[in-house]
Amino acid sequence: MPVRILDPGSREAFAGPLGRLATQTGNFNTRRTGRRIKEFGLYQVLINLSWPRFLGLILAGYLGINLLFAGLYLLLGVENLLGSRVDTFLHSFLDAYFFSTFTLTLVGYGNLAPQGPWVNAAAALEALAGWVGFALITGMVFRRFARPATRIQFSPCAVIAPRGGGANLQIRLVNPHNDVLLDLRAEVLLRWTEPRDGGTDQQCHSLALEQSTLDLFPAPWTIVHPLDATSPLHGKSPADLARAQAEIVVVIRGFDQTYSQFMSAVFSYRYDEIVWGARFVPACHADRKGRLVVNLRRLGKTEPAPPEVQAGK
Repeated sequence: MPVRILDPGSREAFAGPLGRLATQTGNFNTRRTGRRIKEFGLYQVLINLSWPRFLGLILAGYLGINLLFAGLYLLLGVENLLGSRVDTFLHSFLDAYFFSTFTLTLVGYGNLAPQGPWVNAAAALEALAGWVGFALITGMVFRRFARPATRIQFSPCAVIAPRGGGANLQIRLVNPHNDVLLDLRAEVLLRWTEPRDGGTDQQCHSLALEQSTLDLFPAPWTIVHPLDATSPLHGKSPADLARAQAEIVVVIRGFDQTYSQFMSAVFSYRYDEIVWGARFVPACHADRKGRLVVNLRRLGKTEPAPPEVQAGK
């Protein structure tokens, strides 16, 4: 559906289909074009890559550089590598490739050695590339390990739970790690579309919460927005939210005592990720020693609200 979206600062309108604003990985669903080469953030890309992709990129780069220099040694003449075999192309390629790996990693076993100015220059260049490359990889790996790993785990769905003859929107979250989070602040936004002036506008509403702050965060926190007469969700049905392509965006801010720094998390729920007439099942209990036990697997589990709850009794 074409949607006229307003810039919140200048109120400038632009048109396009409405997708998810925030992904469930905590990133914004945004693609940037027209970026110049100097504005390309390679460091941010490498830092934000998953570990499998990061390690795969290192392996691919290692193999690629070795292949490049192996081809260069073949071009300069493998006979300029003392100890190499020149009887077949396969032997020549293998000797050139393994000499490249020895040079790049600064190992230098001594069974192969360069001779001649051009091959020695190529080997010196590769040794420099290996020294710089492994220094950069070491720094990047250290940075990835040293980066704070604060994560907030959100329930995979939100619920519209009946209560006291009315209803409320509930979202549950928990700290899945042992680090101490303090002074949390929650903000919940409703993003949807409304017909206006023969077209469709994107609207954004801030939802009032029963409790928007939390001093301590040792257990799951259920964020509650009452669907009273002041709520933009009051009187709305699942069909209304689907027609408006509604999305609930949750922003959490707090302080991580373990890393002594502020943290934030973003999560969102589309209209089809909201369960109506349900409630979250308990996710924690006390053990025999009186310690609080939080079952992370039950964070997003729901059950239908009992009839007496739906009737407001």
